[in-house]
Amino acid sequence: MTNAYRKIGMSLLFCCVILWFLIRAERIDRYKSAIPEKIKIDRTVLVGGEGTPLIFVLFPSVVRASSCGGAIFKLSQSTIDAIESEGLSFFEDATRSRRKKSEGKKPGEKEAERKEAGYSWQETPVPDTWTSNGAWPGLACISRGNKNKLIRQITKASELPGSYYTGTAKNSNFATLVLPKLGLVIHNRYDL
Repeated sequence: MTNAYRKIGMSLLFCCVILWFLIRAERIDRYKSAIPEKIKIDRTVLVGGEGTPLIFVLFPSVVRASSCGGAIFKLSQSTIDAIESEGLSFFEDATRSRRKKSEGKKPGEKEAERKEAGYSWQETPVPDTWTSNGAWPGLACISRGNKNKLIRQITKASELPGSYYTGTAKNSNFATLVLPKLGLVIHNRYDL
């Protein structure tokens, strides 16, 4: 009988580990898909957040995946080089997320309407309200005790010229921040 319980326990543990990997892969994909395709990514540095991921996996259309979270990705060297040579003009046609780009143009939709729904890039420093208490809520939520040195570096770099950020006027609870000097791009969200 003990052997049967051990097998059941190991099977449950195995299922939990697989589920954890699936949830993590879904989160990475969700945050990566929010970044414009033009911004090439080499790898994931850190992903984190709060919320109810298990419920999200079971009922994705009913429950939000996370009330707070995001991901930090390593930029490709070609993207870093292009941003350093072009500056803000690099982002002129980086107005649609990978997700929006894959959706394509809808019948009857004008280009101006498509751009309005997308990104409007600005050079840093970010607004003082973002960093007045340290890292802004979405960025702080990514770390939750992990990689605090990295979060401090990102916060400090966001207060200096030479990086680029965006959110949308309609929904200012998310941000995408590109830090070419650190070689990073961050996408985060925070539901107020």
